Amino acid sequence: MMEGETSMDYAPIDRPTDPDEITVGLIFVDPEGEPPFLHLAKPSQPDPELCRGKYDAIEVPVRNGRRFARDASLDREGFLFFRHESGVADFYDAAEIREAYYPEIEALVKDLTGAHRVIVFDHTVRGTHAGPRGSVEVELPSDTMHCDFTLPVAEETVRQIVPPEEIEARPGARFLQLNLWRPIAGPLRTMPLTVCDASTLRSRSFVPTPLVRPDFASEYTTLAHDPAQRWYYLPGMTRDEVIIFKNYDSAPSSPCWTMHGAFTDPTAPADAPPRESIEVRVIAIV
Repeated sequence: MMEGETSMDYAPIDRPTDPDEITVGLIFVDPEGEPPFLHLAKPSQPDPELCRGKYDAIEVPVRNGRRFARDASLDREGFLFFRHESGVADFYDAAEIREAYYPEIEALVKDLTGAHRVIVFDHTVRGTHAGPRGSVEVELPSDTMHCDFTLPVAEETVRQIVPPEEIEARPGARFLQLNLWRPIAGPLRTMPLTVCDASTLRSRSFVPTPLVRPDFASEYTTLAHDPAQRWYYLPGMTRDEVIIFKNYDSAPSSPCWTMHGAFTDPTAPADAPPRESIEVRVIAIV
């Protein structure tokens, strides 16, 4: 069960003052430049001496998803907008995130996808100001258009997270790696998230990019600009709204992933509160 999943729970908040679309500078990798390489000295602090690659801020239209992506689907566009009230009181409490938020997300994804099993395996709290807060380490927003994985890394992640006997017991099962992203406080105007309609992506725009962090080394996908790409966001997201998007899908008939990233909203007031958000990553076995 994947099609039509947004109609009942989508939050139809639509303020007349919100624009139909805005033109913003999204950051893309230049495929003609030096091959990119991202080295983080800290979880969200690039080391300028070790990082490589050429990136450009390109002006593109980003459409109001409240008006133009209400019927988006994981099977078509690779993302959807959802309404979900969380009972978590403090998203800066790591124990509460794991003990209260993880079960909420597991139940949400099961209801949404009809999955036999959902495994919540990771989360990141992000904000305008990085560093320790409460019992979590806040990371900066990621403002380069990207997907968290490459195909080999996504497949290896499934093998690492899902027990081998469970994979063997479900031949032909569909594996989804989903990211569920929400503001901790709203309405969010500073560094909102934009997602790309996966049906408008072409593989020639995907650039595998090595990633080294203090805690692990991996590879992800940065995105080159293509005028055919269509981008969406939710203006003034509330705490009870979630953007759900795919980082991987094993089904060959569906887009594999959704490119995404943070951007500076030129319509945001100068005194807009700082960005506060949390993203949770799950594997759903459908």
